[in-house]
Amino acid sequence: MRASYRTAALFACLLALSGGCKWMDKKELAVLPKPTGRMEERQPQQFVNYLNNQASYLQSISYEDVRATAFEAGKELGNLNDSTLYSARPRNVRLIGGHTIAGTMIDLGSNDREFWMYAKPLGRDNYFFCSHDTFARGDVKFPFPFDTDWIMQAIGMADYDVNGQYEVKMNEQQRVYALTQRTVTRSGMPIIKVTYFNENSDDSRRPAVRKHMILDGNDTTKVIATAEITAVKKISVNAKPGESASIQIPTEVSLEWPQQQFRMTMKLSKERVNEDLTDRMSALFNRPQIRGTNPIDLAKYQVVVPSSYRGQSPEKRKSNWTHNQE
Repeated sequence: MRASYRTAALFACLLALSGGCKWMDKKELAVLPKPTGRMEERQPQQFVNYLNNQASYLQSISYEDVRATAFEAGKELGNLNDSTLYSARPRNVRLIGGHTIAGTMIDLGSNDREFWMYAKPLGRDNYFFCSHDTFARGDVKFPFPFDTDWIMQAIGMADYDVNGQYEVKMNEQQRVYALTQRTVTRSGMPIIKVTYFNENSDDSRRPAVRKHMILDGNDTTKVIATAEITAVKKISVNAKPGESASIQIPTEVSLEWPQQQFRMTMKLSKERVNEDLTDRMSALFNRPQIRGTNPIDLAKYQVVVPSSYRGQSPEKRKSNWTHNQE
């Protein structure tokens, strides 16, 4: 079987949907004056507590209108309109992308057991799935590192280890704080997670969390992936009975895999936050039956990038799906 390298990158980029957060005040977004002078020093625990507070407020986020545009090496690949996105803690995600005339073009999803990827443009061999455990063991070889738990982190629904090793650095020129953490993926790859916070945020336009970045732990100049929040919307959610909190949710995001020269911009609207999805969990977050497809277990195949790949133009890059020998 053959699958394009570009399609593999597209799958991961679509899965890594990005989200925004509320600012440090747990109850209300602060509208701060334009910053001047030196930035105030802050401790890592302030940011970690904030991120965990954010996650505690978000049980689910759904967007009924998702419009995406993909680019490779600066060239536009096309649009994915008439799409929907659903997410629910702890690791449930579902993106259904299509067009009014052509129907469903992409169906990507994840639950607590597995994730799946369907892409109609691939033709016959267009539906893949894999268990999280198998992927975590490193038995599945992708041409670039990826961890499905990054999805919930980017959306702002992940819990951060309060005992983790963090650092905070300030960038006076850009007026941002960078929270960094050295850690490893579930498959054991060393990485550095960086979350950039704006020094101040507008209550409805400027994001509090500006960007998420994943760096290679062995080479900090090597950026694996980024998710930048470019626009947000302020909403109110119930913090506890009789109490509400104001948070930001993303309305525009930009996703990028620099090594693959792949970028995607997304506009998100018609949101529903903390909607009760109990009656729809099975339909939304279980691998669907898609007529005319034969789902392929990635545990039995791997993506092999030919040695001739290096130096090729993006449109000539190809990868082979090769059966793993048992």
